[in-house]
This record gives sequence, C-alpha cells and structure tokens, in this order.
Amino acid sequence: MTIRKGKNLSVRFVFSEARLWRYLLKELSEYLDTLAIRVDPEKGVSIRAMDPSHVMLIELEAPPVAFEEFKADKSVDVILNLEQASKILRRASKSDKFLLSASETEVVLGFISKNGVERFFRVPSLSGSFEEVPELELDLKNRAKIVGSLFSNTISLLEKAGDVLSITAEENGVVISASSEMGELAFQFTIDGGTLMDYTPPEQPYTNHYTLEYITVAK
Repeated sequence: MTIRKGKNLSVRFVFSEARLWRYLLKELSEYLDTLAIRVDPEKGVSIRAMDPSHVMLIELEAPPVAFEEFKADKSVDVILNLEQASKILRRASKSDKFLLSASETEVVLGFISKNGVERFFRVPSLSGSFEEVPELELDLKNRAKIVGSLFSNTISLLEKAGDVLSITAEENGVVISASSEMGELAFQFTIDGGTLMDYTPPEQPYTNHYTLEYITVAK
C-alpha cells in the first residue's frame, strides 16, 4: 500500500458500514491488482480506475459529509494492494465501521464495533506510482435512476437467465433482460409503476448489450 505526494501527510476517515467497502474491494480485486483512493480535504474520497482490458471504468465519489470522521491535510493518493486489502476486509462484521488512516510510513485499515472496540491492521507504505485515468467525454442523453437494491436483485435474477444483459430505453421507461436457449427473462421499469425514481427518455428507442460479468461488479 502506498501514500504519495509530499512528506508528513496524514489522512483518516471513518465510514459507517465496513461491509460496503468489503464488497467493493472484493469485487474490484477480481479485475484489478491495485487501486488508488484519492483523499482530498474539500472533495472527500474518490476512486477512478479502469480494468487492464479497458472495458470497465469504476468511479466512486463520497464527500466529507458522507463520513462519520474525515481528515486530510491535503490531497493524497492511498494505493491499495487489492488482494491484501480484500483479505483484511473479510474480517468485517455486519455492524462494524470502516476506518482508514495513512501517513508517510504506514497505512492502517481498521474496524470499529458498535461497542467502540477498534481493531487495526498496519501495513508499511511502499513506493509505487499510479496511472491517471483520463476523463471521458460522453454525450449521455438518456438517464434512468433506480433504487440500488432493486437493481441488484434484478441483476441477480438475470444472471440465471443468460450471460448477456440487454437494456432497452423506451419512451415510457427501461426494459432490462437476459436470454439463453431456455428463454428470455425481462423486467420493465417505469415512473408510473414506481420502479424508476427519475427518467429522461431518449429521442429514439435503442438497445445496448453488456456482458453480465462486468455488470455484477456494480450491482
């Protein structure tokens, strides 16, 4: 694990749900060897990473107010060995909070129980570098907002129906489906049906196809 940019820097944040970080790092470790977590005193915590095949771009942003405790002297990158970090995060229980702190010499991953008991795992900082992911210029004209748990449950069911996910954007909503030789399974999401929180329809209906292997990382 590495912390770069300057000397005598320190960062520390506490997040209310350790299991969220456990699942995130576990899934990302399937595609990446290392991950840089950028900690900024004004912007909070952000992650931008792309898998080696340049198929999947991961973006996560959490402002300082998203954390129970947040401190950053200045903007730094904490680079994690994902295999190592995932093994540590496996120890997180349902009610644990997640703690990360880093200095010039070490990185600490820890847990805080509901009774206030703290458990820490210290790893020396290592030298290394991080390749910046360029900003993407995408002209997105269609937007759908779905409750995360509903989307996750839908993907879990579609995984059993096929390997390719199809998303069709129509005037009234979105249809998400998967198919195989056994048949097709499809789910419709609309504002009127209460399954879409927000929706901007496309100028013309269209269908995109995605490999479910990558979609399951984000569910």
